Parts: sequence; structure tokens; C-alpha cells
Amino acid sequence: MLPFESMSLNAVAVCLILGIIFKIVEIAYEHYQLRDQNKKDCAKDKKRINKIRSINKELIGSVGTTETDLKPTGQITINDQAYEAKSQHKYISKGEKVLVINVKNGSLIVEKLEE
Repeated sequence: MLPFESMSLNAVAVCLILGIIFKIVEIAYEHYQLRDQNKKDCAKDKKRINKIRSINKELIGSVGTTETDLKPTGQITINDQAYEAKSQHKYISKGEKVLVINVKNGSLIVEKLEE
């Protein structure tokens, strides 16, 4: 006789139900862990974004050089650091000197310096 042949139908049902409950709890715990990790990652991202915004605001009034054509967006360098930039009104060629006049959505708003 096999071991499970002596088990009653009720005992088999209880074992199945306990197995299902265990699996549900396991899935819920994994979901909770992932949600908790996502919250931690979001908090780190918010800190990083706020730091970038504060650094970018400090750059208002700085002079930089365009590394790409700004038509109207591109890259500039200020003190050997690259930044995303957007031209205030018009196309600015690569290699031109620009003045940072504002910061919007993480990009520096610049205008060409007239020499």
C-alpha cells in the first residue's frame, strides 16, 4: 500500500489548500520586496534629479562653448563639463561662445554671445 492511499480525501484537500496558500503568500512577499526596492530606487532618482537641478541653476550666467550645433538643442561645455542646452531663439553653430540665461526641464537655456 502506498502512503497516500491511506490518507482521507479531506487530508489531501487540506494539503492542497495549504500548498496554494503558501504559494500565494510567497508571491505576495516577492511583490512586496519588488515594490519596496522600486520605492528606494525612486527616492535615489529624486535626490539625483534635485542635485542636477541645483547644479544647473548655479550655472546661470556662466559662459560655455557649443560642442554641437544648437538647432535648437545640442551640447555645450562649461569648465570641461558637458551639458544639454537649448538655444533661446535661433540656430547656434558649433564652437560658438554662449551665455547660460535660464534652466528649464534639466536643459540649460543659452544665447549666443556677440563679440
